[in-house]
Amino acid sequence: MNKNSTFITVSVILLVLLVSVGVYAIWNNSQKVSVQNTNTTVTSNTPTDTSGNTVPTSQAGAPIVTTDSNTVPYISTVVVKGTVNPNGDPTTYWFEYGLTSSLGTQSAEYLIGSGFTGIYAPAYITGLRSNTNYYFRLSAKNSIGTVSGATYNFKTNTTPIPSGTAPTANTASASNIARTTVNLNGQINPKNLITTYWFEYGLTSNFGTVTSFQTSNTAIPHWLFQLLYQIYNRLPSIISVLMRKINLEQ
Repeated sequence: MNKNSTFITVSVILLVLLVSVGVYAIWNNSQKVSVQNTNTTVTSNTPTDTSGNTVPTSQAGAPIVTTDSNTVPYISTVVVKGTVNPNGDPTTYWFEYGLTSSLGTQSAEYLIGSGFTGIYAPAYITGLRSNTNYYFRLSAKNSIGTVSGATYNFKTNTTPIPSGTAPTANTASASNIARTTVNLNGQINPKNLITTYWFEYGLTSNFGTVTSFQTSNTAIPHWLFQLLYQIYNRLPSIISVLMRKINLEQ
């Protein structure tokens, strides 16, 4: 085998090792970050007696509502948020908004459960006018009453709506189940965007309690992943061309 053949053979080996390790690292990082394996320990706040029996908790009441004054407006949309404490009764929330403090328009309603803790309550409002001042507030209701939070305002602008894909989430089985703690497991795919995730849990399918919010980031730039993946897929043809060149030179 001449020097050229040796050089090409070594190049092929290095190319295979480099791309294979690179792609493996990407997928390995994707499992940890891009497709995040989440494992959260939840501690029960439900009081029990010495025999482990549940002790009755607070009596249900009207929801407790807090509007967040911070918003994320764009040219025709806005992200608004707040917190709602269902206060022990199945609760739904929505946002009211309008061109004056009288409001007049309502977003879709969202079911938020029946627990006794404040739960993150976001909404995405569309169809707004650009460069226009709007007023808004968060409202919620259950069988005991309807409550509205404080009214704030935001102004749309000329910033285009960001492009991208919403994250995906899959819930896995709980593990390490003990008397007052459990690990909640799942996977998220942030789709190359910074993503916030959490778990909801409760004594009924209405949930009512959430874990702390955590942030997942992307493992590598999307363009780099695509480049390495394309090279990986073309390795057989690249190796074939190089091997033919070796055979011709022999």
